[in-house]
Amino acid sequence: MTAFPLIKPLLIISAPLCGVFLPKLLDKSVSRPQIDALKKEGVLTKGMIPKADCCATAIDGGVKKTHIIDGRLPHAILIELFTDEGIGTMIVP
Repeated sequence: MTAFPLIKPLLIISAPLCGVFLPKLLDKSVSRPQIDALKKEGVLTKGMIPKADCCATAIDGGVKKTHIIDGRLPHAILIELFTDEGIGTMIVP
């Protein structure tokens, strides 16, 4: 018998916001290189920078996916993880 982990290493940041906003639009998925580009372009500002940096550090450390979700919504983690659409932004390598 072989056991497999049910959850791969991931990071979820629950914050009072919906995710990463690109000009007037919530982006559902952002790659790790895009994080640096968005910061350089000034798209990510203020409180979004430490959240994005935290996700980037996790990705650099081997975490396969990170999520920034709206913690104000009931069942936010379940919706993000177990639906196709999710409710936040997933950051991937």
